[in-house]
Amino acid sequence: MEISEVMYQNISGTTMSAKAIKFDCSDTNPCSNLVLSNVNLDKQDGTVETYCHSAQGFPYGVVHPSADCLSSSDKIPQVAESTMEEDIRHTEL
Repeated sequence: MEISEVMYQNISGTTMSAKAIKFDCSDTNPCSNLVLSNVNLDKQDGTVETYCHSAQGFPYGVVHPSADCLSSSDKIPQVAESTMEEDIRHTEL
C-alpha cells in the first residue's frame, strides 16, 4: 500500500518508547509527502528520537524530537499548504 500526503498536526504528549516518532515504510512503496506540524513528544525518563525508513517529508513549525531523518524537499506539497491554512484543529493523543 502506498502512503502519501499525511499531516501530523498539533500533537503533544509523553511516550514510553525512546522512538517517539517512527516511520517504517516499505522499500518498494516508500511513504511520501509526510508533514509534521507542531509536534512535541517527550519521554519522562530519557531522551526521544525519530526513526525513519523509506520515508520522505518535512517538519513545519516546532517538531520535537527532530524529524531530520525525513528526506526533505524544497517545495511544500500543495495539499499540505491548503491544509495548514484551512484546517486549524487541536488533537491530543
